[in-house]
Amino acid sequence: MSGLERVQKRDYYLVHAGREKSSRAYLILGQDAKGFTGLYFDPDSDARTETHIPFAELDRFHLSFDQYFKEFQIRYTSALEFLVLRAIGFAQFQAVADKVSQFLFNVRPLSRTDRMRVLQYFFEETLKDRRFHVSYVAIVQGLNGIRAFGHPHIEDTQRYYELVLNSLVDSGDLERREIYYNLSPHALVTLSGFEVEERRHKAEITQQRILGFLTFVLILIGLLQAYVTFIANAPKP
Repeated sequence: MSGLERVQKRDYYLVHAGREKSSRAYLILGQDAKGFTGLYFDPDSDARTETHIPFAELDRFHLSFDQYFKEFQIRYTSALEFLVLRAIGFAQFQAVADKVSQFLFNVRPLSRTDRMRVLQYFFEETLKDRRFHVSYVAIVQGLNGIRAFGHPHIEDTQRYYELVLNSLVDSGDLERREIYYNLSPHALVTLSGFEVEERRHKAEITQQRILGFLTFVLILIGLLQAYVTFIANAPKP
């Protein structure tokens, strides 16, 4: 059974016990005739030792729960919240809602960003963290979100970005270390030239729109003049 198959079969929960105003933490693992058995975690050394909590002392503890249902981990902060939400099938509802969301996501094609937009993505992320590096697998998530890995065309998209990243390495804009890619200083020259071309292209579009508008105005004026001339020369009754 693969790791994903084991995750899909998960359906269990862990119970945590702690005293209020204390950093002591207990993990409940079982129950016997006198109380609960589990592990005690020392707040200073993180060492764990076996412990026993009698039923008579249970009211001194605050209980919280972690439910593991398929790929979901749900935290319940109180026993009442756990009992109510578990009774109404909250985890199952969340699983169904997630499948619906994934189905709707899969209807749309995964975006395939062109190489300059990918380079801009590296530039922006490197400004946030100068040690930023990413694999072609992870960049799909960065540009499309985590749901991309459940999309039927994920493998094609990953191969596309691998080709894009390798082309940026060949042009000197990215550097590659094993499976990871990071920004090269040469990328600033490429991005600067790209921005100049973008501004020039936008200016040309603006000029074309202005010329189109002026042409429309001239045509309208010509039509108005022709209409006025027609009315002036029309025979009077």
